[in-house]
Amino acid sequence: MESGSSGFSMGCDVESGMAKKRPSSAADYAEIVIRRKGQPALEGKMWVAEGLLTVTSSDGRQKTAQIGNSRPAGLARLMLLELEEERPHGA
Repeated sequence: MESGSSGFSMGCDVESGMAKKRPSSAADYAEIVIRRKGQPALEGKMWVAEGLLTVTSSDGRQKTAQIGNSRPAGLARLMLLELEEERPHGA
């Protein structure tokens, strides 16, 4: 797993109810699957627009961050894991 130690800001989370729409073209976004031993796989989608990476979890929650010098795929995995950690209990 990649380290999140440089090059990006997580201060751009979308929390205000203004969800970002996924691009209409399938070429503009990618699916993410994180397989974890002994736990269900995490699934989501990612896309990049105007230097911002947006990740949507399988239950529709989103996070957005500036890409900076990070690789979008690695950053997206970290963001999806964060969304899972933030999932309300019982959901």
